[in-house]
Amino acid sequence: MLITRRELLARLPLLAIAGATGAPAAEEKADFGAIRWDAWYRKEGDSVFPQQNLAPERYRNRAPINCAYSDADGMTCNGAQAVLDAEIEAAARAGLSFWAFDWYAANSSLRKAWDLYQSSALRNQIAWCPIIGLGDLSPPLSSTSASERENKLRAWCNLMQQPNYFKARMGSARRPLLFIFYRENELKTYFGVLDGLRAALDNFRRLCADEGVGNPYIVLFDPAVDVKLFTGSGADAISNYIAGFKSTGNRKYSELDRQVRAYWARMAAPGYPCVPILQVGWDDRPRLDHPVPWEQGDAKPAAKSDSYFEMASPEEFAAEVKAADLFMRDHPTQCPARVALIYSWSECDEGGCIMPTLGDQDGKYLRALAQTIR
Repeated sequence: MLITRRELLARLPLLAIAGATGAPAAEEKADFGAIRWDAWYRKEGDSVFPQQNLAPERYRNRAPINCAYSDADGMTCNGAQAVLDAEIEAAARAGLSFWAFDWYAANSSLRKAWDLYQSSALRNQIAWCPIIGLGDLSPPLSSTSASERENKLRAWCNLMQQPNYFKARMGSARRPLLFIFYRENELKTYFGVLDGLRAALDNFRRLCADEGVGNPYIVLFDPAVDVKLFTGSGADAISNYIAGFKSTGNRKYSELDRQVRAYWARMAAPGYPCVPILQVGWDDRPRLDHPVPWEQGDAKPAAKSDSYFEMASPEEFAAEVKAADLFMRDHPTQCPARVALIYSWSECDEGGCIMPTLGDQDGKYLRALAQTIR
């Protein structure tokens, strides 16, 4: 179905009401955030590949509501300020506390959504924090000075001063949240050894204190739940981009849900702080059919094109949200910040997204989320 710009703008109010409004949330409620990976706002650069991955008929309904398909151009996604503004309203009404943006260079098409978010007059309705790689904390170790490395850390302290930067509630303290995607090869390039990363994070905390930002709450994405890695890094908590799971064949969401909850228990078992990761689904067949250039050779949880989990129903997704809330209540030592992360807002071609799409224009997942969180 072809969608004109006029039709898109007519649909934007649906986004704004996608989450049901409710009574003001209690002060002690948990904070739920959603991962943003944004290839849906310009058809150029790296965004071309995931957009074309959603062109086959069986995948088109996954595309965000601002996308359109034509035989001539395939799937095309563009996003103006009105699109992002409507997403902000939808996310806020659904009860999300923050978006966790995958971080990219300023000239990347994958950065466009963050730029539109920052330019929005509505940006304070939902906070943000980044998911960064080790290279976002430091230039290459072999080619830079200590002052250059410090300047890169100081730039993050400056961003954390934004009123819309998310801060985890730790008693009376408010700590800026930072997710770090750990990769061993990046450790060698940017810090040399694990002690180098720990020293950099210690310096980062000092710089943030000097700037009056407070003590960042640093969460390390640690897929294997490697206790030595976590304790050696100097991070505050562990989590991951997706849960540890195995998939063979076409599986129901209930099996993914079971494995996700088991992963929470695995993260909590050592007794260290953690951030539960929720999933609305996992179905990366579009990328297995047409691998994106940056994933060539990567090990993926589902290695065959017939291995995937079905998307949750809204009721199943709501049940997992409730379970995460109870998990955090039952594990106050391991979940002192009471922060949980949802995969995902916009990973539409990789695994599963809760944002309104061409196949979910009324935002059924956001309605379920709103009813659960509120």
